[in-house]
Parts: sequence; structure tokens; C-alpha cells
Amino acid sequence: MINKNETNKIIGGAGGFTEKGLVADAKTYLRNACKAKPNAESQKQCKAYEEEALKTFATKNNLWIEDLGIQFEGGSEQDVYFTEDTNYVLKANTGLFYQTWTDYLNNLMLHNLFFPATRYELIGFNNSNEQFKCIVKQPVVIADDIIDTKELQSFLEKLGFEHKRANDYYYPKQNIILEDLHDENVLIYKDIPYFIDTVFYVK
Repeated sequence: MINKNETNKIIGGAGGFTEKGLVADAKTYLRNACKAKPNAESQKQCKAYEEEALKTFATKNNLWIEDLGIQFEGGSEQDVYFTEDTNYVLKANTGLFYQTWTDYLNNLMLHNLFFPATRYELIGFNNSNEQFKCIVKQPVVIADDIIDTKELQSFLEKLGFEHKRANDYYYPKQNIILEDLHDENVLIYKDIPYFIDTVFYVK
């Protein structure tokens, strides 16, 4: 089972994350930057402020990535790229599904906590076409079967999730919502589900 203290650290944002690396550094930077911000009148204003803070963070730490490789999949939320390292893909996420960039970083950390086999590694940022994006690296999974929804439900229930509707689940211990688990976002390899594209929210 998942350690409740770890989810509390992610959701509460107080720091002391077990997960290290750029995603933890970026979240800590946002938390400190937002302490000095004026009260935002809306989530949209808050996200815009966080975006400017992350741009400053990227510049200070030389984290802008211009060459993302060869794009092979795209959408309104994120584009996916092949790189020279065929074991990984890069994903450029616009944060469209999240009210704030902190919510997006929480999503990455929660994904890594629940599904470490396909962990996201935040490696930098991109602002091509004046569209700010977080760049994450993720292992490639080659599927050998199609996900069975009943088997997926059983797998997630063992982790403490409850099925709500269609492709959406709920983690009642800490009011975490997990959405969009359709057959393109959960792949099967040797009878094991691999979660390659998840959307976590905190109620």
C-alpha cells in the first residue's frame, strides 16, 4: 500500500519530499515564490503567476530545452517526441488539464508514487510558439495485449482506489481523483498494466 505520509507531503506542499530531482525543486521554488505574490483573484491569475515564476526558475538554472526530437503524437494537452535514446520519450505538457502549475507538478509526483515503473522525470521547460510547457521524460512501454477493464479495476482496488465511472477512479483516503485511464493510457506487457498517461487531481 501507498505510504500516507508521502501523499500528505505532496498534497500539503510543505516540502520534505522523498522524491528528489527537478520536480521537487520546481515545486519548492513555486511555493517560496508564491509566498510573496499578491492574492490572486482567480485560479487563472494564480496559474499565470506560477508560469512566470517557472520561467524565471528555468532561466536561472539553464533549463530551457529547444530541441525536443521528432514529434510523433500531439494534442491540445501535450506533444510526444522520440529521442536518440529509444528507451524513453519526451512529453511537452501545456498544463491544460490543471488549474495551476502546482497541480500539474502534484500530478507528476503522485503518478511516480503510485506507478513508479513509468515514472515521469521533469527535465526542463520549453516556450516555443509562446506556449509554455513542462518537459518530462518517460520510459517507453511496448504493449503486447489490450487492457481488460475488470482486471484494471481489480489492480487499482488493491492500491486503494475505488471505481467511480467509465475510466475514472477515486482514492478515498486522501480525496485523490485519477482520471482518463482508457486503453491508450494504460498498456499491458506480460500481463502487467503500465500507466503511461495519468491525470491526478486533489479534491
